[in-house]
Amino acid sequence: MSVSTPLRLVRAADLLGLPVVALDSGEDVAEVRDVVYHAGDRRLVGFTLNKRGTFAGRLRHVLGAGQIASIGRDAVMIEAQSIIEDRPDQADVGSDGSDVSIMGLQVMTVDGTVIGSIAGVVLETGSPATVVGYELETPDRTTIFLPIDIQVALSSDRLLVPENTAAYVHQDLVGFGGAVAQYREQTLGSTGSPDRSGGELPPPSVDGQGGVR
Repeated sequence: MSVSTPLRLVRAADLLGLPVVALDSGEDVAEVRDVVYHAGDRRLVGFTLNKRGTFAGRLRHVLGAGQIASIGRDAVMIEAQSIIEDRPDQADVGSDGSDVSIMGLQVMTVDGTVIGSIAGVVLETGSPATVVGYELETPDRTTIFLPIDIQVALSSDRLLVPENTAAYVHQDLVGFGGAVAQYREQTLGSTGSPDRSGGELPPPSVDGQGGVR
């Protein structure tokens, strides 16, 4: 039996306001303003930024996911300040018309059970950083985490997931990291992509912690 490598996960909300530090100088050159996620592609676009210092304000440049050297508990690291120079020709991130806003979307199983609503996303802080899960608020105001690849369908009204999703839901990031790794092992197989047909998920080998009630 293979042993999964533990994932280093962080809530997107915990990154807001963190300094962006250039490795070549050790200087704080910006701070994280927001996390940009493309729901249609399930892809981390990157971070919008604020300037640091006396004349703080929004930077026009967007730090792409591929430009991030590492993400730590106290800072986001980039190779050099030149990566985020505020160039006049650098456009803000905008919608291309194919994406939807996920914040507040209702999450429902294919048999009609409401799990909660999306409150944010969860990132794996590897290189490159990727989005691996959704942070949900349940109807009873509990925070839970759901693997992103469980997603069956996404519309402007709701996100649909399979019936036995509760087996992969956790209330803490430590347990959730294990659920994401396990889901990948049991569903990716030789195809390299998860089954999103909406059928039954494979049963987990361990009981989910803090599953949906």
